[in-house]
Amino acid sequence: MAGCMPLDSMRQSTLECLYNQSCIDAISLQPKIFRPKALNASLSTFPLNSTIGSLFDESLFVEIWKNQSSFENYFTACQPQSLFYSYESRFHLDTIITMSLNAFGGLVTAWELITPAIVIIWQRIKWKKQQSQRFTTAETTCVELELMKMAPKPINKAVTVHVRRTIHNFNLFPSNNKQDPEEERIGIIATRFYIILIIIGLIILGFYTALSKHSQTHTVKEPSLSKFEELHSMYASTLNCPCSRFSMSHSRIMSLRPRYHSICSSEFVEDYWLAYFADVEKDVHAVELVSSDFRVIGQAFFELMRTLCKTSNETIENALKVFGSNRLVTMYVLSRTQFNIETMTRLKRFEQQTISSLVNLIQLIRSSIKTNQVVEGMFTNAGPKSKYDNETSKWSFSYGPRNYYTNSCSCAVSDECSRPVGFHFQKSTSADTPNITIPGLLFGCYAIDFVLLSTLECLYEKNCVKLLVDNYYFDVVGLFKPLNSRAVQIQPLPHGNSRFYPNTIINKIVSEAFVEDWINSTNYTSYYERCAPSQCTYTIQKRLNIDIFAKLLGFYGGLSVILEIILPSLVRIVLQQWPKRKQETKPTAIPNDLTM
Repeated sequence: MAGCMPLDSMRQSTLECLYNQSCIDAISLQPKIFRPKALNASLSTFPLNSTIGSLFDESLFVEIWKNQSSFENYFTACQPQSLFYSYESRFHLDTIITMSLNAFGGLVTAWELITPAIVIIWQRIKWKKQQSQRFTTAETTCVELELMKMAPKPINKAVTVHVRRTIHNFNLFPSNNKQDPEEERIGIIATRFYIILIIIGLIILGFYTALSKHSQTHTVKEPSLSKFEELHSMYASTLNCPCSRFSMSHSRIMSLRPRYHSICSSEFVEDYWLAYFADVEKDVHAVELVSSDFRVIGQAFFELMRTLCKTSNETIENALKVFGSNRLVTMYVLSRTQFNIETMTRLKRFEQQTISSLVNLIQLIRSSIKTNQVVEGMFTNAGPKSKYDNETSKWSFSYGPRNYYTNSCSCAVSDECSRPVGFHFQKSTSADTPNITIPGLLFGCYAIDFVLLSTLECLYEKNCVKLLVDNYYFDVVGLFKPLNSRAVQIQPLPHGNSRFYPNTIINKIVSEAFVEDWINSTNYTSYYERCAPSQCTYTIQKRLNIDIFAKLLGFYGGLSVILEIILPSLVRIVLQQWPKRKQETKPTAIPNDLTM
């Protein structure tokens, strides 16, 4: 198929000929040297009469997508260093028996230590009570006085003496032979070591247990949002709430909507304003305006502005649909703060990527136009040139770059060439300065440059907009059709609702996709309801725990059994070996009668 441009021809054509060997042979440039083989129609899922444009637009020439996944490769790349898991269970039988025996042994030993002291104290208290009753008798006889003299010493002194004697002779390891003083001495020494070691061990264990932290894990079934936030405020570092549903679409939990620049919704991109430039002459041959006149080139400016606004809107809307179908995956419930950070990060990334894709598209178009050296329809980048050859008596025609831009800029070497736009007399040339200049408008080598290099400052000012309307008949009075009544009453762009200054170049506005700001919202409640954690677990760290007493008693019971076994024998061995060692280290006297 033939089109206006090579690209149009290609897009409207089909590949039917390339599936037919006879057709390929017919169009081969060098059939005797090389004949390409026809394409295999059975290998394609597209109809043979599909246009190249549809193949590109619908599938980017992709027949089928082949995908595969490997969990083994994922796990290898992940390389987990450790695994943690927890489970609920009751104590095992051996643990229960061990703890019970430890506690029983500790209690029995402790009771053996304190029972004698309790009995002695109770006897002394009872004896003191009896003595008090005896001293309260109304009449004291001589016999009673003698008995009082013969009575034991005061209770305080007696108790003190008894306590000292008891402590001095305290023996937890009595010998079967009560008459053997050496065995009695061994038992007393072993008892003292026993008590010292027990006290030291209990103090060390007590300090260690009291200073060390003990973890307690609690579980809350199906927590509500308010309960989760309460737990998170208190136990954020240990709270763990796995989601029952791991993923959810973005459209469920967040929304994003752009607010565009006012130019995209203004009257300046409406048809009745564009009619300002289209078919306005009563007699085409009676009006000759230069291409740089606003009434000629202005149409390209506003039509391209409308196209850019529409492209921006379509690009963003399509991207929003894709973004809404993307999913947020979370294994565990995010807190409200984490959720806001994650969603804001995704929204910002979407904004940047969407704007970047639009800017890249425009840059691609500009580069393509410049690289192919396409001649602008109004000859703003290049103009026809003619030359007469005297030898052949023939004229030759060619195109050369325009050099009438500011600072002698040439479109052959730069795409930043520009010059003012305004209203010209009919007899003016393209190189002439406008008789009436429009503030902010600069036309360049191509129509796209005309838009990107200009500003919108004129469209913000009522007087400047009036200048555009009033000069519609400049130097062509009676030669133009009347201007549309709605175009005559067109209003300037509103001030105060744009983050861009009026003198901001349009290229800057386009680089932001005409977006003034993004209106976004997130729904944490919807996220939590979708996540729906079945339970939450959290751990509490405590220094003191009721288990400390069981540990102390168990330690005491075990240590006492060990000391009861080894201490008496160890003391006996030391006492037996000590005199011998002392005797060996004693110096031997040298006799005086030894002669040399």
